Amino acid sequence: MGAAGNVRVLRVLATDPAGHSAPHLARTAGLSPQGTRLVLKTLSQQQLVTVRGSGRSQLYFLNEASPLAQAVSGLFQSEQQRWDTLLARIRAMLAKHGPHLMAAWVYGSVARGEDTAQSDVDVALLVSDQAAAERVRDDLADLGAAQQLEISVVALTPSELAALPPDDQWWTGVIEDGKVLKGVAPQVAKRHADKTPA
Repeated sequence: MGAAGNVRVLRVLATDPAGHSAPHLARTAGLSPQGTRLVLKTLSQQQLVTVRGSGRSQLYFLNEASPLAQAVSGLFQSEQQRWDTLLARIRAMLAKHGPHLMAAWVYGSVARGEDTAQSDVDVALLVSDQAAAERVRDDLADLGAAQQLEISVVALTPSELAALPPDDQWWTGVIEDGKVLKGVAPQVAKRHADKTPA
């Protein structure tokens, strides 16, 4: 499959068999429009991708007639199932921590779908206190070890979240990439924290 761009586009096509336009593939795969066009050209030449339609109404599909299509589909569907199972286990574990864990988000390369084999799973927590953070961190470490992956945790209390400046680079990344594991979206949590007296 070669380059990372090829993998990203094939992942989208294999996990969602509906046709996709080039702009939609670019957004979904996290690639530039030009990069996506180059990837689609390469994959078409390799006969892994077929094109239907013409002009602006072109849609791209995984070429089911390709000898590699079934293997590629199986690989990415297995990857998606593993991810869905992992998220379900994380959510179930987080739910057991009750009100001391107010919110949790997965963010970073895994949330963006840009992870590599070396990527860890980045999780941000909003907790009542650091003792709650340590309990959650320990449980996530155990879960990560069982799944043979690293889960990196950053935990904040509401007052620490309120103290973050609006342009904090890390927090901006959490807002842009964050997927809710528990509680509310990150920007909603920040608004609530900003309104809460210290």
